[in-house]
Amino acid sequence: MKNWLQLTKRLGLFYMSIGIAYVALTASLFAVENDQYPIWGLQLKDSGSIINEYFTKEFNKVITHENRGLIKHSCNAMVFRIGWHFVKGPLKKTDMWADSNPLIDKFPLLRQDMDKDGIYRDIPKKRFSGRSISVNGINIGVDKLSHAFVVGYFYWIRYRLALKKYLRHHPLAKAEKMAIDIAIRDIGIGMETKLSAMVGYSDLEANFQGFLIYKNLCEGTTPTLKFTRTKKWMLTKQIDFKKTVTPYYNEIFYPNFHKLTEWKLIEHYLNEYCTRGQEPNKIMELKRYKKIAEGLSPSYSLSYINTLIDKGILPDPKPQRLDNYCASQGIDTFLSLYPKPNLQLRPPSSFEIKKDEDTNDDEFILKQELKSMYDNQVLNLSSNHNHDYPKHLENAFREQDEEN
Repeated sequence: MKNWLQLTKRLGLFYMSIGIAYVALTASLFAVENDQYPIWGLQLKDSGSIINEYFTKEFNKVITHENRGLIKHSCNAMVFRIGWHFVKGPLKKTDMWADSNPLIDKFPLLRQDMDKDGIYRDIPKKRFSGRSISVNGINIGVDKLSHAFVVGYFYWIRYRLALKKYLRHHPLAKAEKMAIDIAIRDIGIGMETKLSAMVGYSDLEANFQGFLIYKNLCEGTTPTLKFTRTKKWMLTKQIDFKKTVTPYYNEIFYPNFHKLTEWKLIEHYLNEYCTRGQEPNKIMELKRYKKIAEGLSPSYSLSYINTLIDKGILPDPKPQRLDNYCASQGIDTFLSLYPKPNLQLRPPSSFEIKKDEDTNDDEFILKQELKSMYDNQVLNLSSNHNHDYPKHLENAFREQDEEN
């Protein structure tokens, strides 16, 4: 039985990697990247309530379907099936739904206008990206929906598989922390960075918040999923994407790191915004984001990512952030509009490979892989994938539930 379980786990990871490749391939056709510079200073109608209602309805579709079956699934098996519902249509059920929904206010109104503004005008694969919307008073890209509900689901799968392993040797709190670290490194930093060609820090935050939505379905003091006396599963509250949205979803406030070849294509456009960004409505937007951010406790992912940046394992995005970049050009208007500290900057180039006493083996390996990816970026994905429901992974979860 033990050997069989190990086999199913390996097969599960195999199917998971196929799913991630599938998401990446679909994403390349529709919305590789979003850019909040064209919408900077504009105020759209908030779409948070519409989005919450939609995802609650989609979760309930799966729950209702599974409740009709003869097999009564464990809570984690239900989460597995809910997440897979979105993987089967990763963008159709997330980004594309929002982009085409007439009730959701978005910008620009016409898709062909997206190549006339923003910092990605000279990068063809990103020119026709997804549009921006407003959620919880924050301007974000529609791509944050797929990051939360698709990539966040893959975080959850990696977390569950790692948690079982770590619980054999560590107490629950430490095992959970180690499993979450693995999910962030393997799926967020490792897979997503290789597929999207850069470190998307706001995307990593959306991934993590989506992971928490799935995790809290069965865990915590008040799980969102409940097994009733009628032997049916039900949601105890609405799926709330809106409350997860913070300024760290906005890519002006929390920018990506661009490798040097890409940085050369966007720098002159960012330079434009050092002047264009001094309009009062744009200044007020950043002031508002700063005030919100200063009132927040950083998420675990945000703190963990900052630790990796401080260690030099991940590249520092601050030199490419509006405040520091414009200051380097003699314009210090934006320095007061971002949370401190904004010092200890590293240049936007390849980072050194160096192992110190504070860097563990996993982090050192990750750093080596990221350097290799940035120096020689190669992406080969086959489109001949089987997207059927991964039964072997489901069996691995069922085996875990039986042992627990």
